[in-house]
Amino acid sequence: MEKAPASKAMGFAGLITAMVVGSLMSPTFKTALKLGITPVGVALWRMVFTVALLLVVCRLKKSLWSDVCKVAKDKKLFWTVIAMGVTRGFETICWSMSLSMSGTFVVNILGNITPIFTIILLYVLYREKTSLPALFGIGISLIGVVLIGLNGSATGGASLVSIIIMPLSSLSYGIFLLLGRDVTRQISVIPLMLYVFATSMVMVLCFGTVSGISMALPAPTLPYVLVIALFCTVLSQTISSWCMRTIKPTTISVVYLFSPVVSAFTAFVLIGETVAPSILLGGGVVLLGLFVYLMATERGRKPRAVQPEPRPEALEAVNVSDRQPQVAEK
Repeated sequence: MEKAPASKAMGFAGLITAMVVGSLMSPTFKTALKLGITPVGVALWRMVFTVALLLVVCRLKKSLWSDVCKVAKDKKLFWTVIAMGVTRGFETICWSMSLSMSGTFVVNILGNITPIFTIILLYVLYREKTSLPALFGIGISLIGVVLIGLNGSATGGASLVSIIIMPLSSLSYGIFLLLGRDVTRQISVIPLMLYVFATSMVMVLCFGTVSGISMALPAPTLPYVLVIALFCTVLSQTISSWCMRTIKPTTISVVYLFSPVVSAFTAFVLIGETVAPSILLGGGVVLLGLFVYLMATERGRKPRAVQPEPRPEALEAVNVSDRQPQVAEK
């Protein structure tokens, strides 16, 4: 009993570490752009290095490689994972293009409105209804999005293109999460990330080829792209997934509401990027609405009935279904 608080404390420490590491992505990304690489180039090489590392990790551990083979043999599972990769690839392209033309704070704020689209998708696909308090929170967030849109030309604001494509990015990420509801109960997170990022890599490559945008990797940008891939992507997501063992997903979601603020602060310290008060106001309204939504969703959950003690032969199935870390950096 005495070890629980320590584990939870380590979980929160890991969560904060993941948030700080993830906040380095935007300023590192923008610094790389100044050195001559395109947004699509960053997205592509980020995926290349990430996939290379995940492939090595999976090959070194037998259980992980077994999950990789499992996906390849199961057609339904395979195409579901590929679909997840396509949605994540689209989201990555939208995020990269938006960040190249807009402020760090507002791009990450607009990227956090996924719950709005998740509610719509859950109702359309599964007829799942949302409580009025949760809808009220979403309404508040939409007001914040409108405020950001009206002040898009302010310092640290967003271009019209970003205001259009970032909600599409959030919609894509919402589809990604819905597709992963069952997948994460069948395979562990690292093989899943391998397939998702590999598919995203191919999608980014196709987009760059068709659009004619250069995807070259200038030598001076290599260290920055490696930081984005290995630290801001792999390390940040791995730590976040580990934190779910000791911290409730809702708590993690609430903590991550402050990630745009941390990213904006990091961007200010490292590259001197500032944010106008009007943009901060709109972003604050969005975060307030998301907080109300999360709290209403948590209160609306009915407590589960007490389950009988599992039989020994059922323990393996329980362990498999527990491997479902889904908290990820944008």
